[in-house]
Amino acid sequence: CEDSTSVTVLWNTVYEEYTSEFSIFPNPSSGLIQVRTDHDLEINSIEIFDGVGRKVFTQTVTNPQAIYEFNLRNLEFGCYSIVMNSNKGKAVKKLLLAK
Repeated sequence: CEDSTSVTVLWNTVYEEYTSEFSIFPNPSSGLIQVRTDHDLEINSIEIFDGVGRKVFTQTVTNPQAIYEFNLRNLEFGCYSIVMNSNKGKAVKKLLLAK
């Protein structure tokens, strides 16, 4: 018998084509962040994943804007991935939460 396990690592699925169309500020952060997008990018949802790939935050966007503010102080310090689902597909950036 053989056991096999499939693991997907989120950071290996980055779509480099347009990741520059959003930025995270400040990064690293103590928990209060702003996500800024280009004006032609229509955001559908924002997801945040922890370092092991668990979704820890999700927000559906009904009123697209250029700046989104989030309070992530309830999350543990560490590395996270922010995934922007938009009219152009997905884009991923890393966020470091630190003291």
